[in-house]
Amino acid sequence: MHPFLAIGLRFDRILQIRAVSLFLFLLFSCAFCSFAQTLTTAEEQLALEQARRLYPDRETIALNRVALPDHVSVAAYNIGVGEGFVLVSAHPNATRYVLGYSREGTFDYNQAPPAVKELLSVLNPMACRHTSKRNYTPTGPVIKTKWGQNAPYNLYAPTINGTTAPTGCGATSMAQVVAHYGYPQKAVGLVSYTSANSQTDFVVSLDTIPLDWNLLLESYGAGYTPAEAEAVARLMYACGVSMQTNYGVSGSSAYLNKLEFSLRRYFGYQAFSRNQVINQIPQDEWHAYIAKDMQEGLPIIYLANTNGYGGHIFVLDGIDAEGLIHVNWGWTGYANGYYALGFFNPQDQGRGYNDNAIMITGIRPATTETEEEECLSWSTTPFSYTGDNKKSDYAVAHLYTAEDLLLYAGQSIEAIAFFPGEAQCVYKLCIWGDATRQEVLYEQNVTVEKAGEPMRVTLTTPFLIPTGKDLYIGYTAQAEKGYPLGVDVGPAVLEKGDLFVLNPSDGAPFASINNGKATPMDFNFYIRAFLSETNALTTIPSSYRIYPNPATDYITVIAREGVLEDGFLILQDMYGRVLSKTVMSGSSATIDLRQLPAGTYFIHDGNRAEKIIKH
Repeated sequence: MHPFLAIGLRFDRILQIRAVSLFLFLLFSCAFCSFAQTLTTAEEQLALEQARRLYPDRETIALNRVALPDHVSVAAYNIGVGEGFVLVSAHPNATRYVLGYSREGTFDYNQAPPAVKELLSVLNPMACRHTSKRNYTPTGPVIKTKWGQNAPYNLYAPTINGTTAPTGCGATSMAQVVAHYGYPQKAVGLVSYTSANSQTDFVVSLDTIPLDWNLLLESYGAGYTPAEAEAVARLMYACGVSMQTNYGVSGSSAYLNKLEFSLRRYFGYQAFSRNQVINQIPQDEWHAYIAKDMQEGLPIIYLANTNGYGGHIFVLDGIDAEGLIHVNWGWTGYANGYYALGFFNPQDQGRGYNDNAIMITGIRPATTETEEEECLSWSTTPFSYTGDNKKSDYAVAHLYTAEDLLLYAGQSIEAIAFFPGEAQCVYKLCIWGDATRQEVLYEQNVTVEKAGEPMRVTLTTPFLIPTGKDLYIGYTAQAEKGYPLGVDVGPAVLEKGDLFVLNPSDGAPFASINNGKATPMDFNFYIRAFLSETNALTTIPSSYRIYPNPATDYITVIAREGVLEDGFLILQDMYGRVLSKTVMSGSSATIDLRQLPAGTYFIHDGNRAEKIIKH
């Protein structure tokens, strides 16, 4: 089973059920134990104490023990009627402690998804006790939806042999996260692939799929309208095809790396993946990664794998005071609750959940991270890494021509951000004046403390942008192994954002890494040069009259007396990218802003600059 693959299954199918619900291994992490489960005073007392914490104002609380098979080493108690449940360790040789709890619903073994039953049969509570010594500020659950994989969510999924395929756990998880943010207005991009299980060809332009956030419901029981059903089904479809879901009757599978790519490339999100190799990352460290996002109110999309039994993708979206994590399983709300995080020990038995766990952290719309800070960059959002996975020397750069830099002449570069992919690598930030790197204008060694995340480095001496000169802004990397060069999700800005050379000391010029490939690539190296606030080309209010400003569709620019007529105006974004060039008709010009997202832009004629706001 591929470590990034997860399968979303139908609840009425049992053959492939071992492929689902992996994070429950983080609750319970388990091994076989065969013993007669008898209610003990310790178990009942612990469950009652937890229930009282959930309902502190009640004088009496009714606990009802749930009947479970003899081999299950967990005791389950429902609170009242539909008021939640408590799961307690029940191994005869283990100290009793709370494995999980919820303030809503009931725990019904007979009605549970087959995945839950499979999970409970392989639990080892001794391996998963929560040991965090920190106190946390409770947050969440931030995801309010309780969605699943079947009707009405799968209305647009393909029909196979007369049966509509489920959406898949990946699509359901992603849909719940993007619905939480209500972003974007529409996904953008063309997706083309073949679903192997159904032999269905998909060629989908995502921007043709309406996303109506206002019609989405928190849950879809009885009483929803056709329009509300269509809205959630369209979102599920957009998420599913964007991650190239392999639809099947018994289950629909997806790769987590494709889900992450979809979030970044098609939906405009910031996101970073972390890979947990079981028994190589300490439990406390892995928990700290999760807790950080939970404390910040950021949902995590999580994949846990089995060895030969598949995987399940779900959402983490909250934390309690003791560090238990809230899980939204994507089972229409069933078993959503707070659970203890634990490691699985594959040596305890010959089967079960013992492959890597992978999670996508830092998920938020990229627009929420955009600051009113100018920078030069051809990059979009950071995505992954590339390289030769052997000892190699590299140089990468973004090219800014003298024309690109017209607006910025006289400003200083104060910091450069890049995306280091390897810790065992010597990085040096550089600014060159030519493609062969003979003219070194600036260089600064960098100590990378933590590879795998974008890193911003303040320059020891600000670099003044010259007039009339091309600049190559980038870095060199001397790697012992691996993939040291961080890239974005694209699209590539050919011969500007994707410049690369192997063995740079040989003097070969920079060239596009995307051009001339048998399998074309479509990315830029992730590099951003942050600028000072002052500029020799300061805005001169008397140069032009611009109206309306702010604008929503068109702006009119009229040159005042003394300004060159019949010239051209360049429209650029905050990153210095040229968006359009407009020839002035006499002393005026009209510029179309309708296709631009809301934000700050600049119009300049090579000498004077004006800031405009698009609403």
